[in-house]
Amino acid sequence: RLDTDLLLALLQRRHAGQLVVMSATVEGERLAEHLGARLVQASGRTYPVEVAHIEGDVVLPSREGLEGRVLAALERVTDKPGDVLVFLPGKAEIAALQQALEGRDLEVVALHGDLALKDQGRAFGPAARRKVILSTNVAETSVTVPGVSVVIDSGLVRRTRYHQGRGFLTLSPVALDSAEQRAGRAGRTGPGHCYRLWSERARLDQRTPPEVHRESLVPLLLAAGARCVLSARWPVSDVASALQIPYFFACLLDGMGPSAALQASQRWLRELEMGEAEERVREVAPHALGELRGGAAAG
Repeated sequence: RLDTDLLLALLQRRHAGQLVVMSATVEGERLAEHLGARLVQASGRTYPVEVAHIEGDVVLPSREGLEGRVLAALERVTDKPGDVLVFLPGKAEIAALQQALEGRDLEVVALHGDLALKDQGRAFGPAARRKVILSTNVAETSVTVPGVSVVIDSGLVRRTRYHQGRGFLTLSPVALDSAEQRAGRAGRTGPGHCYRLWSERARLDQRTPPEVHRESLVPLLLAAGARCVLSARWPVSDVASALQIPYFFACLLDGMGPSAALQASQRWLRELEMGEAEERVREVAPHALGELRGGAAAG
């Protein structure tokens, strides 16, 4: 995540105290080498998961006929014990499958980040019938759903992508590291089964691209710049220098002119509900804009 990457960079620069970085999914050796750190590994207890591919007419993960292929996979696992966790790319696919499963002797539960905590809690509580949890990738690493011994993986994910000054949602096949994480959810409490709805011949990317490679850096840098603006002990000249960073990125990445970048920064700060920062931006904007224009002219 971008905010975590920035925090890590700042903590590295401060060299204050001990820094412990923990993750179940990060490339440990690579990160340890970058930080000059000692790598400590602790293996959690997991159970074997039998992986099978149900490809049908598709090779790569695809939205084509997805609802029917999930329903067919559910029929295939009726004799398997435990609850079922189905990974889907988004809320629209979850809603369509919920409707398709109406009237069946199943406890169908949706799980995604936009649900209220009370509604999310249904996925974790007991049920009188077999639960089928229809989830986005929120259940991939963020939470562990108890009682699941079967995973049905669509192999799809929706994520944002930033290109030529515009951000948009894309529907993409998951990377191999993500598919392995999803399969592992079937083996938390006992042996499990994972059914992948794509061909074993498919060649997926090895690693999920980090946010820094596909997200806009402008809001992050504006938020960081706003933190500097809110620090009253900073003189105006220093704040203006700090603000050059987000303005420069707004110009460079979004193709804006300096004046438009200043207006956009104020809009973004309003969206971040940082009104005080916006007032300070107005105070130092002429300084930052002047230095930015001067730097651009010199370049």
